[in-house]
Amino acid sequence: MPRLLIHETGVHFVDLFQWFFGPVTAVYADLAQINPALKGEDAGQLSLTHAGGTRSLFDGNRLMDHVTDNPRRTMGEMWIEGEAGTLTLNGLGQVFFRKFGRQEAIAVPLVADIDDASFGGGCVAYLCQHVASAAAQGGAVENEAQDYLSVIRATEAAYESHASGRKIQL
Repeated sequence: MPRLLIHETGVHFVDLFQWFFGPVTAVYADLAQINPALKGEDAGQLSLTHAGGTRSLFDGNRLMDHVTDNPRRTMGEMWIEGEAGTLTLNGLGQVFFRKFGRQEAIAVPLVADIDDASFGGGCVAYLCQHVASAAAQGGAVENEAQDYLSVIRATEAAYESHASGRKIQL
């Protein structure tokens, strides 16, 4: 794939960051291809500015190892640092929250069981079931295509930023 990290992985974080922080207004990307067997980028940073001034940063790669007994459950580990504390996701699919000023993290309960027989712990199968159910019963889906266009614009801006070496305003 000529586009890999941002197209396949980073796009989900852009979506998540927009959900938390609002629309992306500017993008700067510094991407790299480290594995010569791949055609697209497999490492990089994506800096996003959101309406209202909040900034978010995706720093990831497709090369790191992580502790797990099932590498198809998560694509790695994640830390989200906010103004009140830090959320972490480990390779076992467990989420923890550590409030600033505290030493211990507390487990965040999952809203559904992890399905180790399915890709991504079952999230892909769950989405397919949700969409099929909405279509069959005439209900609404939680992820309308129209709502996702801003995510696509931001990821396209990431590739433009990397190619030009400059921050792209949306």
